[in-house]
Amino acid sequence: VSERSWNWLGAWLHWLYPLRGGTLDRWWGDIVIYLSLAATLMTLLGIVVGLLRWRFAKPYRSGARSPYRGLARWHHIGGLAFGALVLTWIFSGLMSMNPWRLFTTPTPLDMAAYQGAELRAEAFPLPAQQAIARLREAGLNARELHWRLVGGRAYMQGVDASGATALLPADGDGTLLHGLTDAELLRAAQAIRPQERLQVERLNAYDFYYYARAEHSMLGHLERPLPVLRVRFDDPAQTWLHLDPRTGSVVGRLDAGQRTSRWLFALLHSWDWLPLLQNRPLWDGWMWLASLGGLLICLSGTLLGWRRLRRRPRPSPSRARPARSAGRRDTLYP
Repeated sequence: VSERSWNWLGAWLHWLYPLRGGTLDRWWGDIVIYLSLAATLMTLLGIVVGLLRWRFAKPYRSGARSPYRGLARWHHIGGLAFGALVLTWIFSGLMSMNPWRLFTTPTPLDMAAYQGAELRAEAFPLPAQQAIARLREAGLNARELHWRLVGGRAYMQGVDASGATALLPADGDGTLLHGLTDAELLRAAQAIRPQERLQVERLNAYDFYYYARAEHSMLGHLERPLPVLRVRFDDPAQTWLHLDPRTGSVVGRLDAGQRTSRWLFALLHSWDWLPLLQNRPLWDGWMWLASLGGLLICLSGTLLGWRRLRRRPRPSPSRARPARSAGRRDTLYP
């Protein structure tokens, strides 16, 4: 119940989900994209105006460096302090929508060859009950059973309640395996593009493109085991595959567009930067501070806008207003 309630206040409003499922559903993506684009431009304009209004060298007559008073001063100072963060959040939110298919690869890598065959029941002659029994005899009390093909060979993967895993060749003739060799994985990967020389790297620690997030956070449900093999292809999309030696599964695929999105979306929007992610609660503190700064800008800007809209227009004077004296100043300035 708590999670659903927070979703009403968070995702439901954040992604404009009230517009989905009705007559505007077909336009939902364009609405989010163009609203984000407009907000990005307006935020950038606000930062420029805020910098122009700030007296860096010589303060105003009141001694202040901002010409505004009251709530407008809070908005001005908050915009200068946190405006860049607000700009990156809105812009990266725009990038999360993959606008105009900027990050879509026209020729994605064909992964069918990695399996080596079509996933059919005939490839797994060992009955499930016998597989579970063999796994139990080997010390793995399997709660889940997965059927996999890697390089044309069939395996039955058992997973226990703690997440421990093991592989059993589906022909029933092999012994229990706690993983596949690098040579077996590379042989299966090579079948994707047989004439190409692969670049291979073994990752024993997370890096900028392969990392884990906390379970409660966005994308935190995705498993990111270690170690993994990173296999780089020289295809038109410059694809990278991350292969899990424990199971033979492909746990990640990144092409050039997705790696660009990693910079423009994940880094700028969620601050997925290892020095922060690996030093909790440093990441939490930074996100709280940035969120409060963004909230200050949004609330003060909304209130100022509402006041301006409610202001009644003054009646037109019957005669021209006399010219201001040289010493008079607008009340906006101290």
